[in-house]
Amino acid sequence: MCDNSIKLLEKVIAKIDELKSIDSDSYENFNILSILGKEADEVIMCKILWAILDHKIGGQRLLLKGFVKDILNMSLEESEYDSSSVYREDCIPDNSRRIDLVIKTKKHFIPIEAKIYAEDQAKQCADYIRFAGRYYKPSLERLNSYCKCLKGEIDCASFASSGDESLSTMRYIEKAHFFTQKNFPDESEVLVFEIEANAFLWKMVRTITGTLINLDKKNAPEDSMKKILDCKDRTKAGVTAPAKGLFLYKINFDGIRRHK
Repeated sequence: MCDNSIKLLEKVIAKIDELKSIDSDSYENFNILSILGKEADEVIMCKILWAILDHKIGGQRLLLKGFVKDILNMSLEESEYDSSSVYREDCIPDNSRRIDLVIKTKKHFIPIEAKIYAEDQAKQCADYIRFAGRYYKPSLERLNSYCKCLKGEIDCASFASSGDESLSTMRYIEKAHFFTQKNFPDESEVLVFEIEANAFLWKMVRTITGTLINLDKKNAPEDSMKKILDCKDRTKAGVTAPAKGLFLYKINFDGIRRHK
């Protein structure tokens, strides 16, 4: 037997051993890209993922639903899947970027970056986030349902920056809610978050805002904000919203101490 045949057989045996290691019940170790030897092949990776997500079973996008729920940890309304589309190589206008995969619904624009070894992945994802932000349509009802737990004396440790030096993370929140108003001078509609408290931790307002917006984008359950609050863990909260647009509106003092 020639050397090439021996090498080929060795590869086949090694692949068989690898397949045997896959748990036949849970498929925990199953990775089709690894089996094909294409773990770092972006083109093949995108083609396979696109084919899976774009496939319909009995007229329904069951595979897409599973991906969004279990992999992306998002919750979309059932009606969104009826109008959903999955695209490959979606071009960003006025930008040289092409988004590897995009899931589009009436309410969501979900970009997916598949180049796991790309050197400029962080910059690519930042461009995707900025572009995807244009498609975000906030739900006032859902946002304000998250705000219900932001009332009274509460421990705001989940929303304190790591550099905060406050002796206590307890704060008394009078109110917190979202509303929309007309912008000046172009009359465009803007989303406003208003919060009133006896004091704030460092970057607390921006972190609360970023967390609430992130929950709304994910269509998270109503009790999600309360769970984050109860954790008292900054890592469980969302990103810190940009300071752009943040301002102090008014200072009140009626002589009543709101918390110990």
